[in-house]
Amino acid sequence: MLDAIAKIDLIAFNFINHHLACRILDFTMILMSDRKLWIPIIFSGMIFLVVFGGKRGVLAAVAIIIAVSISDLTAAKFLKPLVGRLRPCLSLDVRLVLGCGGRFSFPSNHAANSAAIAMALFTFYKKSLRFTVPLAIAVGFSRIYLGVHYPSDVLGGFAVGAAIGYATSWVIKQIFAKNVDHNRKNTVPRADFRTDNYKGEQGC
Repeated sequence: MLDAIAKIDLIAFNFINHHLACRILDFTMILMSDRKLWIPIIFSGMIFLVVFGGKRGVLAAVAIIIAVSISDLTAAKFLKPLVGRLRPCLSLDVRLVLGCGGRFSFPSNHAANSAAIAMALFTFYKKSLRFTVPLAIAVGFSRIYLGVHYPSDVLGGFAVGAAIGYATSWVIKQIFAKNVDHNRKNTVPRADFRTDNYKGEQGC
C-alpha cells in the first residue's frame, strides 16, 4: 500500500515538474512561491480586517497571526526533522527553476501556512474560501512545479495547516464566547430578582 502511494506520488511529481514545464508557468509559479510578495499582501489584509472588520476582524487577524506562527514552527522545527524526508531536488533528477531550499521536505511550510490562513479566516468569514482555497492550492502546486516538494508534502502541509488554523480560531472564538456568556449571566439574576419583587408586591 505504501509502495503504491509512493509510486503515485513520484509519478505526479514528475508529471508536474517535467511535463507541464513552460516559461509562463515558470514565471507564475515563482511568484506564487515568493514570500516577499505574499507577506506584504497578507499584512495589508490583516490591517484591513483590523480597521474595517470590527471585533470580528480583529479576532480573525489575531487568529491568522497565531495560526501561521504555530504552523510554520511545527512544520519546520518539528515535523521536517522528525520525518527526515529529503527534498526531491536533493534526491532526484528534477527540473529546478529556483534554488532547492532546505534539506527536508515533509511537510511543505508554504502549504501549511497558506492552509492555516485559509482555515483561520474561514472560521470568521465563511465566504472567504472562495478565494483563499484557490490561492492555497496555487501556492502548493508551485512548490511541486519548482521541484522542491512532492505532492504528498503539499497535501501533508495542507492537513497540518488546516488543523492548526481551525484549532486556533476555535480557541479564540471560545474565549470570546465565554466572555460574552459571562456578561449575560451577570445580568440574569438581577432580572429574576426584580421579577420576584414585583410579583410579591402584587400578592400584598
